[in-house]
Amino acid sequence: NTAAYDMPDQVPERVKRARRASLMATQSEISLARNRGLVGREVEVLVEGPMPGRSTRLRGRTAGQAPEIDGSVFLTGDAEAGEFVRARIDKALSYDLHATVAGAAA
Repeated sequence: NTAAYDMPDQVPERVKRARRASLMATQSEISLARNRGLVGREVEVLVEGPMPGRSTRLRGRTAGQAPEIDGSVFLTGDAEAGEFVRARIDKALSYDLHATVAGAAA
């Protein structure tokens, strides 16, 4: 839905795909560096509920993670869906975080 979509003289699809791949690789590096900076810290997480097919793991989001766009926080520990918890970040991936529930959010 951009003005450029219907403009004449489009670049070839292979060029579009290559440009997108380059941008995504750069963004992945930026995101991973940012997420690594959170390892060892405690953050507030809204618990969404259990991960599908994984009854022992929970999924949640920080205030900076939008549904369907950003990554998630995969939690170990006890919490209920809809609850805000403090979680210690244990591991960082490019877009997701792994954390342990540290307690109820203040």
